[in-house]
Amino acid sequence: MLLKKAKNALDFKNASKSFAEVIFTVDGMDIRTGEPYSSSLKGYCYPPGYQKEISAKLSPGATVIVYVYEGEGRESTDYDKPAFLRQGEKRKAIFHRSSNRPSKIIELVV
Repeated sequence: MLLKKAKNALDFKNASKSFAEVIFTVDGMDIRTGEPYSSSLKGYCYPPGYQKEISAKLSPGATVIVYVYEGEGRESTDYDKPAFLRQGEKRKAIFHRSSNRPSKIIELVV
C-alpha cells in the first residue's frame, strides 16, 4: 500500500495482490461523507495494482489516516459490450470485507 500527498489530493496505490477497501480520513473525518470515522463507513474499493487520486482539502498540519480492510473482491465488466465501447469506462468492482478490523492503518501528517 502506497500513500502520498498530491496537490489537493491523496494518491493511493494498492500494491498488494488482493482487493482492499480503503477509508480516508482527515483530522478524524471521513473524506467522502464528512462524518467521524467509524468501521461501519464504506470506503473506496481498490483492485490489485489499482492507483487513484482522491480529492481532499488538506490544510497544513492536517493528519490523514487511511484505514485499509481486506476481503474478497472482483471486478465486474460487461463483456457483452464490444471492447471499443468499454474503453474509457470507469472500472467497477465489488468488495466484501472479511473483518470490520482494518488490516493496516497508515498515518500521514501534511
